[in-house]
Amino acid sequence: MKVKVIFIFCLLFLVFGNCFADYAAIQDQAQAGPVLLSQKSPGAKISSPYGEVTEKEKVAFAVASGVAAIFMLFFALAIYIYSAICLQFIAKKTNTTPAWLSWIPIANIFLMCKIANVSFWWLLILFAAWIPVIGAIILAVFFGYLWYKIALVLKKPGWVGALCVLPLVNLVIMGYFAFSSEQ
Repeated sequence: MKVKVIFIFCLLFLVFGNCFADYAAIQDQAQAGPVLLSQKSPGAKISSPYGEVTEKEKVAFAVASGVAAIFMLFFALAIYIYSAICLQFIAKKTNTTPAWLSWIPIANIFLMCKIANVSFWWLLILFAAWIPVIGAIILAVFFGYLWYKIALVLKKPGWVGALCVLPLVNLVIMGYFAFSSEQ
């Protein structure tokens, strides 16, 4: 779930990341009318509410935004691949089929319900994500309960599974569940 949120933020950053870099140019164009970039001198300064911004600074900011967006995209993809591998190993440990569902978004939650021996009707809770603040709390409790049940199926302490609600800790716990020997 966290991977999907990170991926959405990366996409939003890719789409809206350059809006701030173009803010000064939009303000300048609104005051002076249409101006071609070729009519400006290379070192021309553009006034903005944040001070003077040169064309070089705008280009540097746009390049830095693009590099950061690409880095975040690859980081989110790496976390998604790691999560899918861990869930697939957990499914194989518990003899749950089909383990390849771990690679498909939403279907991986179906697989988690199957591993945890929880009714699939619990997936309807995912619709609570559309409720602004309460939805996030409900989803955190839902995934904490799912990982709690998965921990019990793997004969691990349930509280360890419930810790999967915490960011970054969930990656460590998923690896612990997937790659540790059974008790």
